[in-house]
Amino acid sequence: MRRVALISLLLVTSAGLGCLLELTPGVNCGDGFWDAAEECDPGVPASYEDACAEKNRPGGVAKCNPESCQIEASILECARCGDGFVDTEAGEECDGNNFNGQACVAGGQLQCIGCRVDRTACFECGNGARDEGEECDYRESSPGDFKEIKSCNELDSPYSPIVEYGSGTSNKCGTDCRWERSTCSYCGNDQRDDPTPLTFQGGLPSLDEVCDGEEVRVPDLEEYCRLQCNDVDDLALRCSYKCAEDCRTFEPSEDMALGCCRKSGELCPVDGDPFPCCWELDNPEKIGIENACTKDLVEGQPQGNSRCR
Repeated sequence: MRRVALISLLLVTSAGLGCLLELTPGVNCGDGFWDAAEECDPGVPASYEDACAEKNRPGGVAKCNPESCQIEASILECARCGDGFVDTEAGEECDGNNFNGQACVAGGQLQCIGCRVDRTACFECGNGARDEGEECDYRESSPGDFKEIKSCNELDSPYSPIVEYGSGTSNKCGTDCRWERSTCSYCGNDQRDDPTPLTFQGGLPSLDEVCDGEEVRVPDLEEYCRLQCNDVDDLALRCSYKCAEDCRTFEPSEDMALGCCRKSGELCPVDGDPFPCCWELDNPEKIGIENACTKDLVEGQPQGNSRCR
């Protein structure tokens, strides 16, 4: 009887003291409730379904780990083929029109199929064979092909067919499967060309030409003739010449006399003046029959402002 009374007293005393205990929130993962200690709960989609959007991958589907209730939203979960992002960690090579900087080496068009790059529409530059659209292949199985010198006259210039190469050779195939053109020249195409890029990639331009075939830059030729003819009167003279092999200068003609003469429009020479009118050199059979000057001669001498025909 005393034991029962003692136990009752102890219970009453303990209750009167009001003892408080701190409780740690429990993790009941998968119970369908998003508890404070959980990042998410598999049974509450709202707790994790926007996690991929926060990583700029709104088309992805995040997961909630059923054991730890931690959100799983790595690129592996969030990447989706077709979202426009190339996620290489997820095995993507491309996505839509995004090829992550890749391109066909020698032309053509990449295609993205299932986020994998399809090169069937590319020119197969570098595969060791000359495919359609290639001038050469820098990995050809027969290196002897490149010992053959390729004439630049057979190659298109960046301005073909308006301006073609006139000289030069190439024996190097570029990584774009086109013959290297830096050794080509427009000199020899019978067109006097200003500095112009030699290659499709730009590169160094060709040098300025003063002549090419019969085409000349007139002020340069007149200056050359003044020097060759020792002219001190700054006349517009004509003389014989040939165009140098590089088209950049004039040279004396080995087959013709210097032939210094006054061009049409220059004052006709009087006795003692150097250089006849060029008309006389061009029409020797008419000398004495026709006048080389625009006005009649008086006692064999040109008058006033008479000029060469």
